[in-house]
Amino acid sequence: MRELRLLPAFAMVWAVLLWGPWVLLAAPLAWRWSRGQVVLMATAGLAAVLRDVPAPESYVGTVVSSGKVLEVARPGAVDALFTDERFPDGTRVVVEHGVITAHAPPEGWWAFAGAVKEHFRAKVAAHTGAAGQNLIPAMVLGDTELQSHSELYADTGLSHLSAVSGSNISIVTTTVFVAARLLGAGPKLQVGLALSAMAFFVGLVGPEPSVLRASVTGLVGLAAVANSARMQPAHALCLGGIFLLLYRPDLATNFGFALSMAATAGLIALFPALYRMLAPLRLPDVVTRALAVAMAADIATLPLVAAMTGRVSLVSVLANVLVAPAAPPLTVLGLASVALPGPVLNLVEPFAWWIHTVAVTLDGLPLTTVAAAPATVVLVYGWIVAGLAWRPRATVGIVAVVLVAASVDSRTVLTVPTDEDIPAHPAAEKIVVLEKGPAHDYPSVTKDGIPVEYPHRR
Repeated sequence: MRELRLLPAFAMVWAVLLWGPWVLLAAPLAWRWSRGQVVLMATAGLAAVLRDVPAPESYVGTVVSSGKVLEVARPGAVDALFTDERFPDGTRVVVEHGVITAHAPPEGWWAFAGAVKEHFRAKVAAHTGAAGQNLIPAMVLGDTELQSHSELYADTGLSHLSAVSGSNISIVTTTVFVAARLLGAGPKLQVGLALSAMAFFVGLVGPEPSVLRASVTGLVGLAAVANSARMQPAHALCLGGIFLLLYRPDLATNFGFALSMAATAGLIALFPALYRMLAPLRLPDVVTRALAVAMAADIATLPLVAAMTGRVSLVSVLANVLVAPAAPPLTVLGLASVALPGPVLNLVEPFAWWIHTVAVTLDGLPLTTVAAAPATVVLVYGWIVAGLAWRPRATVGIVAVVLVAASVDSRTVLTVPTDEDIPAHPAAEKIVVLEKGPAHDYPSVTKDGIPVEYPHRR
């Protein structure tokens, strides 16, 4: 269990940033078992306290992410600002009492990265259809300007493929490693080229939480390779997590970072056991591996998704197994198409079409997502894993029957508490919204033409 020796320190840093310095009082409880761990936990926790610096009333910062929440980097931290304004990444802004009062356009590398994204976006719009425009810029460069179906991918468990994620870092570095080895490069040069490719890619994409996590763990792994050492994945993950939380304390409350860490931990801890449990099914090895990977990530992340949204996807494992062959070639060919002429995108579009088609098809099922609490998710998946260990074929059969039964049990009337609870593509002939408020003077329908009634509005 030596690979877990940094886990207590990692947990301490995260807990201190979430709940405050008083968590340090728990460190002495481990004195009886390991005095070294007490010193390490206390040191890491104290470092987290010193790094958690509150934002001044006025400062100059740089926009590092301009999604639903504007993230502005200042010396020593990154702050989240809620504003309706959109600014390109790299924009210099003046923040006073949480409000942006002035701004200047991006310069230097930020301007170059923005120009690359804008050029690629225009090229994708000119040479691909709706599926390509939704996925290719997002998966290749993290550019979601052309994306109009983000809820579709979230409902089917493919949101990590609708933007750049940690898997992209793995694909990029692995591709460069393999290419360098085939060209006869030595180990040191292979590491150098992989590191350069990773740095260039992260610079273009921007500091997304999952990309930062994958970058740091990738750096740890590359350092181990360069020194001909073996780095345990769990050790690299904890070391990377500690570094990132000390570098950016705001990540402690970022769901994207938590999901990325959980998914990686799930793959490390659960994949080997799930692969062995699924082996008696005698499926092709590539299918068994894809299924084990999807289940491991699903088990680790669904409780967090349930806590964040109150709903979980019933088709996420199937969706990820179906799109697994398409993601790597889309990423590699997509990155190549950034620098190559537009017609090269014709080779990329079929992979984007397949991923988009899987998402649309599965989202069209009557029961794609269900309301669930984190404890419910843990309990249900616990029984599934226990069944796989005891009777794998019977368990898979029971799960399949339940999912098929749920998909054909189409309700003609869907009742929801509020407008926000209406799914993207509801399988219903009528929707009833229970919230109160003023009555509409016009008929209400969804984008799919399904009538919506508000019986409690007067």
